[in-house]
Amino acid sequence: MGPGLLYAGAAVGVSHLVQSTKAGAVFGYDLLWVIILANILKYPFFEFGPRYASQTGESLLTGYYKTGRWLLALYLLTCLATMLPALAAVSVVTAGIAKDISGTQGVSIVVWTGVVLSIIALLLAVGKYKLLDKIIKPIIITLALTTIIAVISSVSSPVEKQTAFMTHFDFSQSGHILFFVALFGWMPAPLDVSVWHSMWTVEKQKLNRHSSKRNSLIDFKIGYWGTTLLAAAFVLLGYAVIYGSGIEMAQTADAFSAQVISLYTTSIGQWSYFIIAIAALCTMVSTTLTCLDAYPRTVSTGISILLKGSEKSSTKTLYLICLGLSA
Repeated sequence: MGPGLLYAGAAVGVSHLVQSTKAGAVFGYDLLWVIILANILKYPFFEFGPRYASQTGESLLTGYYKTGRWLLALYLLTCLATMLPALAAVSVVTAGIAKDISGTQGVSIVVWTGVVLSIIALLLAVGKYKLLDKIIKPIIITLALTTIIAVISSVSSPVEKQTAFMTHFDFSQSGHILFFVALFGWMPAPLDVSVWHSMWTVEKQKLNRHSSKRNSLIDFKIGYWGTTLLAAAFVLLGYAVIYGSGIEMAQTADAFSAQVISLYTTSIGQWSYFIIAIAALCTMVSTTLTCLDAYPRTVSTGISILLKGSEKSSTKTLYLICLGLSA
């Protein structure tokens, strides 16, 4: 186990904690089929990353380069265009949850975001992939267990539903369609996570020479379908805690995450605070951790391939430079 859990860490983030929960909170079970369909339709694209890497010993970046130098250059341009907004989004939600849990309301969210990025960047700079591989396992296990406990608790003690506040999805509503597109598009994760997965698979092979294609695909399938179940779990959480309650939801991702923790505690009981808080924090820490590794790794490896024709020429120094600039 390794790259598959890193995939899960990257996938289970804002798309699950915020969008899946909102889907249940706004429309009940109406959009559960969208999550299942998105995961089924996108499966071949995500599976190709570890399949290609385990078969060839190289990442999809080298595959792009062999297909055409322009293709790798185009991919890197799209990566550079999205990496900073994406990192900003996931890290500020992580910081918002950490700020809420710690009770340091007087501290700026910018400061908290800086602390989160600094700690994670330092861990990656010192430990590299080996430490990342070790850290992600307890985080994902904790995330899965706390989420399951949270969902079981919320379903057994749901908030009282009021018909006046029960909304159903309607394709004739433009706002509903926009939410549908966002949910389907980001579920389970952006497609370039397949590239990240291929690079993590190559790194895992360096640590474990006996890793086979069969093991890589089993590892991937556990991570992939596990995130599908967690997405469904967050829909159930949103339905049980918010749907039909008449509560006005916060609009920003970090504020909504904090609101979910608060509402869950109010409806279930104070004892449940740390359950949902840990689940939410692990969700976003795993995403920030994997994204902050993957984007610099992609850029540094891609540059090395473009300049020297091989990803083996990628150096730790170039990775650290990209890591520092990204943070």
